[in-house]
Amino acid sequence: MLLELEISKAIRSHELWKVKLSASIKSGTVTADALDIGRDDLCDFGRWLYGATIPKDAQYDSHYISVQLLHAKFHKCAEKVVYLLSEGKKTDAGALMASDGEYTKTSDQLIATMVDWKKSVHKTRAEKKPLPTDHPTGPAGRRR
Repeated sequence: MLLELEISKAIRSHELWKVKLSASIKSGTVTADALDIGRDDLCDFGRWLYGATIPKDAQYDSHYISVQLLHAKFHKCAEKVVYLLSEGKKTDAGALMASDGEYTKTSDQLIATMVDWKKSVHKTRAEKKPLPTDHPTGPAGRRR
């Protein structure tokens, strides 16, 4: 699968995870352990991010490194939210999840960085694309 498609899938996975966490918080049925939520390698996105399908050269891309850091930071914020809820501090948890809260800002940064990474991958792939055989210079780069 192209890395661009994998990044798009990871963005959707992240959004879905956030929706599920928000729904469980609203319903008051957060059964996940805060420490597990804090781990960035247990969700689908994290398993992909640290898995074997991302090409080695992409792992040295500054976008990839930023995504790793932001994903870890996001999970630490989510851990705080779940911990606060488990302590009965719903208002404090809500403040983290508000539009100007740390959880939301970190998530937004993560998504924006992933979109930038996807654009970078697309641009790099386009630059490496070989010339078509009917191009005036031909596949070997010589004039016909």
